[in-house]
Amino acid sequence: MRTYKIKGNKYTVKRLTIEDYYALKMNIYMNDHENSFAVVSNLTGCPEKDLKTIPYADWLELLVDVQTQINAALSDRGEELKTTFIHEDTVYGMLNLNECTIGEFIDLDIIISSPEAEARLHEVMAILFRPVEDIDEHPYRIQPYDADSSAKRAESFRRMDLYQARKALGFFLDFARVSFEHTVESSIQLMAESQMITPDRINQIRKILYELHEAGMGLSSQSHLRIPSDLIKPANSTTKQPSTSSRTRSMKLDNKNEGWQRFLKNTGHN
Repeated sequence: MRTYKIKGNKYTVKRLTIEDYYALKMNIYMNDHENSFAVVSNLTGCPEKDLKTIPYADWLELLVDVQTQINAALSDRGEELKTTFIHEDTVYGMLNLNECTIGEFIDLDIIISSPEAEARLHEVMAILFRPVEDIDEHPYRIQPYDADSSAKRAESFRRMDLYQARKALGFFLDFARVSFEHTVESSIQLMAESQMITPDRINQIRKILYELHEAGMGLSSQSHLRIPSDLIKPANSTTKQPSTSSRTRSMKLDNKNEGWQRFLKNTGHN
């Protein structure tokens, strides 16, 4: 990446972080000249007033470099996901998703299902990545999950590399999708073997579950498993009042996660 000398100081275009993504509002940031100056200033550290003094040809070249860096951060091609990395003098390792606890999974589900999910990527990363306790052990061992330390770590992860954060997010979402499909099909298979309901009813349950999943109703397997038991109740059975827990709220059709869906679209995971 080229170095630019402006007003006696040297500047380069840095890699985007999560907080850069929040600040730049990727979907609108290049719509006018003032926003362009703000974006370039943020990614180079050069004051806007100094940027306005450079030759027009240099400004155009700088804009191209900035756009290249942004495109790289939002691309699905390039570097592989790093399961360990150093961030602010601490070695972090990614959670083994096959060993994910119900607490970790539900906390991830709450974030992803929230209306503000688009602005909470750093919180997701703070759950997926934790300080490594023993890098020499194979596989490496990370600190146990703790919600309080995760919240503190999340603030530091605002400065995490955006590209790697997106790669980790995509990996987790793929894992969650496969886990969801396995859970649904396994549950339906058990119901079919028990002969509790007819094949038509089983197909209806499958259709509803996948429609809810596509609508962004959260990732919790507990939520998905609740629906079949509700559907197979006799018509005259007594229905309990729905729980007020976050798990039940996430199942409401009128609570579609527009923020999260928009975030996935903007970052290339839709």
